[in-house]
This record gives sequence, structure tokens and C-alpha cells, in this order.
Amino acid sequence: MKLNKLVLAIAATTLITACGGGGGGSTAPVAKAPAPTPTTPTTPTTPTTPTTPTTPTTVAPTCSTDIPADYAISPVLLEEDLFSGGIANTWHNKQEERFLKEGKDHNYSIITDADKAATGDQFYRFEIRTGDCVGGDCNYNPERYRAEMAPQMTDSFQDRWYGTSFKIDEDFPYVGSSKGASMLIDGTAIMQWQTHDSEARKYGSNMITYLDRDGNLRIKLRDITGVRAYTDRFVSLATNAEIVNKWNKVVTHINYNTAENGGLIEMWVNGQCVLSEEMNVLPDDGFNYMYNYPKVGIYRNQDPLEKEGQTFSQVMYFDNLRTGQSVSDVVY
Repeated sequence: MKLNKLVLAIAATTLITACGGGGGGSTAPVAKAPAPTPTTPTTPTTPTTPTTPTTPTTVAPTCSTDIPADYAISPVLLEEDLFSGGIANTWHNKQEERFLKEGKDHNYSIITDADKAATGDQFYRFEIRTGDCVGGDCNYNPERYRAEMAPQMTDSFQDRWYGTSFKIDEDFPYVGSSKGASMLIDGTAIMQWQTHDSEARKYGSNMITYLDRDGNLRIKLRDITGVRAYTDRFVSLATNAEIVNKWNKVVTHINYNTAENGGLIEMWVNGQCVLSEEMNVLPDDGFNYMYNYPKVGIYRNQDPLEKEGQTFSQVMYFDNLRTGQSVSDVVY
């Protein structure tokens, strides 16, 4: 019996202790941990859209007149074309005589084929092969190759219009170097315009239209500022895809003067205005202007690949060479 009372007493004491009672004292409640603050999900950063670079606006040149792409060749100077009338006597190629003396007969030839001519039934074929220097070039610059033609009569009119048609085949090699001569073009010149004064001060080729090493048609403009002083700049005229393997009609208008007095050059390729620039075609330094003349054909410097032993043959064709004092002299 005593044992049972003792067990009951121990159990009661244990119960009182577990419930926080006993001896009048109290046990502090255990502090609860604070509930975690919910984390706000991070909003993903929106990637910044890169700024699209602004494409420079290309302003199309504005020429003084419109020329339709399908314009006919003017009959003012000839009934048919350059080679079917007497005007052939007013154009000369002294280089041909020199080439023939040197035993070269591939540089110039007249082709008679109505199916292949631009108009009429005849056109001119020019060819340059590696090593084709001629005359004085062979003495002082044998790395300069050319087969060209220019008017025999010099021209003193300052406001001039020129018309021509040219054709290059798809296998034409686009070679040439700006090093070694004064042309300063990487490619092959096909048309030039030059000026002289009374003291025979030749200001070089004021303008050179050429095929660059990618076959694109470009022009070097020479803004003349004084005696042997000038600034050259280059303008694209047409891509290779636009001109290769077909006859191309080119009209050029040049006012041989200072920019202040109306000096300018305009050019149309297949009826499209591709160039209109006011510039010093002549310098304002007492230049006593005498005459100008155009040249057509093939003219270039030796290509770096030729220095390594490679050889090239360039062939191109010209037809309908025209000069006049108005647009109606070259087209209608």
C-alpha cells in the first residue's frame, strides 16, 4: 500500500512539473521563431534593344535634263555611226601606227557585224595584253599599257557634250594598279577628259572613268585648285552587274570652267543620271584655256599579279562616239 502511494506521489510531481506548476514558480514560455518574410520574386530584366544604326541617306544626283534609257543615237554628225562616215578621219590613234611598227596588230580593229554593233554595222575593238606599252611609255614607263583613241581636232568650246557606247564581256579581267603612274586609280581607265592652256600646261586627266578591280564603273574627279594643285575624289557610277555583257550608252556634259563660273560635270549611264557635280574643272589662277579633248580605249598600269608572272588580255568595244555643244548633238 505504501509503495502504491509513493508511485502516485512521484507521478503527480512529474505532472505538476511538466505543466509548469509547483512551488508557486513559473517557467517562461519558449519564444517562437518569427515567420519568414516571403521573398518577392525578382522581375527579370528586359534586355535592352540595340539601337539600329542610322543608314546614311543617299541623295540621288539631279542632272540638268532627262535622257531616256532607250534614246536613239543622234544623226547630227553621222548617218549611222563613227566608222561608216568621214568623221573617222577626225579621230585618230597614233598609237596604232606605233603598235604596227612594233609588229603588234591586235590592239585596234574595226569589226563589221550588224548583229553585234550598238547601231549600224561597225564598231571598234580595243585590246591590251600584258607588256603592251607603246611609244614613249616604253622608254620612261614600260609598266603603263594603253590602246586609246582621241579626236584629231582639239576643241576650244568650254561647254561640251559627249556621247559613246561601250561594251565589256563577262570574262574581262579587272586588273590595274594605282602605283607607278599619275592616274592614281586601281583599275582600268576607259574614258578620259583632258585640258591644256596656251603654255601647254597640261592639268592631267581632269576626269577618268574606269573599271575598278571588282568591275564596277567609277570616276575620278579632279578638282583643280592651282598650277599642278588639285584634289582627287572618287564616285561610283554603276555596278558590274548593271554594265557587263551589253552595250552601255554614256552621255557626259562638262563645262570647262571654275566652279564659281559654272564649272561642272554631269553623266548619264543608260539614261540614268549618275553624276552631277559643280567643281573647278579649270583653275582660277590665270589659266589661259586653249582646248580640251576626250579619249576612249583601254589604259592601265601593270598589275601586281603581272609582276609575279601572270598575264592578262583585256578586250572591250566602243561605238557611237559623239561630241557637240548641246545634248541634241549626241542624243535625240
